[in-house]
Amino acid sequence: CAMRVGVNCGSVDPAKLDRVLPFFAAMQADVHANEPDATFYRWYRQKDQPNVFWVMEVFADAAAKDFHMARHQWRAAEFGEILIEPPVFNDVAEI
Repeated sequence: CAMRVGVNCGSVDPAKLDRVLPFFAAMQADVHANEPDATFYRWYRQKDQPNVFWVMEVFADAAAKDFHMARHQWRAAEFGEILIEPPVFNDVAEI
């Protein structure tokens, strides 16, 4: 299967939560509107740690994932400002 799936996690600065929620919502809307080969892309907030966020992303193939990563390089600086530690990227495979 050529599909690429990621379940990724990041911890954000609790003092910046008011900035984080619209940032992730805008990114999610942008992906939905402009990346047709991102077949699923959704942010989640962890219930027991409200400053921990997860994104589940499914791309049609490696090219779609590469396209996504290249499109969002300009967001790297903002991620650097809101995250309190580097994100954890988990590429997973269907069983």
